[in-house]
Amino acid sequence: MVSSSSSAMNSSSHHRPGIQSAKFKHHSSAWLVHELLKRTDLTNGDVSLFHYPMTQVPYITMEEMQQAFDELASFDSNQEMPPEYVERAQAEARSHIHRIQFCWYQFRQFPTLTHAYVNIQHVDIRQNASLTSIDSIITQLPNLTSFNLSDCPNVRTLAPLALVALSENDATNGEYDNSRRHNRLALKHLWVRGCSLSNMTDEEWANVFEALAG
Repeated sequence: MVSSSSSAMNSSSHHRPGIQSAKFKHHSSAWLVHELLKRTDLTNGDVSLFHYPMTQVPYITMEEMQQAFDELASFDSNQEMPPEYVERAQAEARSHIHRIQFCWYQFRQFPTLTHAYVNIQHVDIRQNASLTSIDSIITQLPNLTSFNLSDCPNVRTLAPLALVALSENDATNGEYDNSRRHNRLALKHLWVRGCSLSNMTDEEWANVFEALAG
């Protein structure tokens, strides 16, 4: 069930001022690898990248994000970097990471990260004006338990949540068997304040809530 105290299932056309008008500063995959390792907390099991915008916010292409995660997944311990970064980059250490946050970071799609962080259950990507769809996140993380999309003003639908638990065998002639719907969706906490969800249909909302309650 979705917690009414800690999970806000409310959408609004309003978002915090500045996110749409902020200037984007492009960053490379090497920079992102450094930031991921710098912000890794093995004690709490999280990677927390938080950038409060003063004049600019970080922008990273999907290709460069993918390259950064790929580099972590095939990390070479002979690379020149601080010893604590080398420790955090090891596969055993990364397996203890359960939460990843990209707050105020701008990207259009989320790359495949499960080979770099195999046990992610919590994703926080609030304040992203570039993101338009959650498909790339939801489809690779069926065990996601909390998801913060607050103030992502160009996310206009949550419909992918209603389809993520369906396997290819659930489809017959292009239609889905409702009795077999949502049996694997693990999401329990969802924040969507500031997303633009006013055009979602009643049926789409019903399917989303069914998925969350399943």
